[in-house]
Amino acid sequence: MNGNFMGVGYSQNEAQGNLDALVRYYDHKGNMLWEKKFGKDRHDSFKAVSLLHDNTFAIAGFSTSFANKNRQIWVLKLHNDGSFVKKNIQQYKTLYDALVYEFRDTPKVHIYKDLRITHNGLIFKQGSSTVTYEHKRVLQNFMPRLLKVLSQYKNTISNLKISGYTSTEWNAPNTQRYLNNAHLSNNRAMHILDYSYQLNKVKQYQNWISQILSTDGYSFSNLIMAKEQENKIRSRRVEFEILLK
Repeated sequence: MNGNFMGVGYSQNEAQGNLDALVRYYDHKGNMLWEKKFGKDRHDSFKAVSLLHDNTFAIAGFSTSFANKNRQIWVLKLHNDGSFVKKNIQQYKTLYDALVYEFRDTPKVHIYKDLRITHNGLIFKQGSSTVTYEHKRVLQNFMPRLLKVLSQYKNTISNLKISGYTSTEWNAPNTQRYLNNAHLSNNRAMHILDYSYQLNKVKQYQNWISQILSTDGYSFSNLIMAKEQENKIRSRRVEFEILLK
């Protein structure tokens, strides 16, 4: 697409000993633009990718991470920014367009087509889950604006998830390093929720968001990459994900 290209395969997770399915997207000069890993607790791998007529990518492979642990065919569809192509495409597009319009004057906010949202001001220091003064300033502006838009679509939204992530940094054996970062990522998400929920400008939405808010922590399972190297600073983040009914 526009000279850019996608590669698929797998990557070994040293901490857990399993295989994660891998997708990388490159520009026309061969520079990696992003990398994403998929899978759970066993062996997952992608084998083929094809560009479709609507400029999305169909990716196929196999997984043993489903309930019965048997090897099964696995197919998914991605946009060129690495986000999933969802069902109810028109509903996603309408909400996506509304969010892009709301944050058109805030370049630090990035909205993905699968309705994941990141803010470059919500980056954590190594090993920390503390919500800093800078984080609070971001959230005081960001959360009321986000909820103002989402409240207009409340009948179609099933979940607003705050996800915490980490870099691979931790001076410990692989297993403990993964577990420590898992706790850290959970704490980052929970502390963001804790502060955001109590904001004065959020109180008008509390009855509704108490039914849809959730948190999760992903340790270092979804790193931000730059030139095929881990971007440790940007990986220490939270993401907001909107799921529709």
